Amino acid sequence: MRRNFAVSLLLHGLCLLSANNRLLSQDSAGTADFEHNIRPLLLNHCGQCHGPRQQKGGLRLDARSHFFRGGDSGPVIVPGKSLESHL
Repeated sequence: MRRNFAVSLLLHGLCLLSANNRLLSQDSAGTADFEHNIRPLLLNHCGQCHGPRQQKGGLRLDARSHFFRGGDSGPVIVPGKSLESHL
């Protein structure tokens, strides 16, 4: 019984390490592609209220150019100043 538990624990650990290495190796530079990584995320989570049909607070997030224009509260991204960026 203890041996099965130890083997199971070892296999789970190896799976986690493997998944982590795959994630790290996908993007070693730490950059993300807007169209493939960021836009789909924003459309899925923010698009209903901040998309082409509706812009709550005057904010539209379906195109990169809208980030710098922002909404009623100003730009949601301030280039080079992540602490000042709302998003």
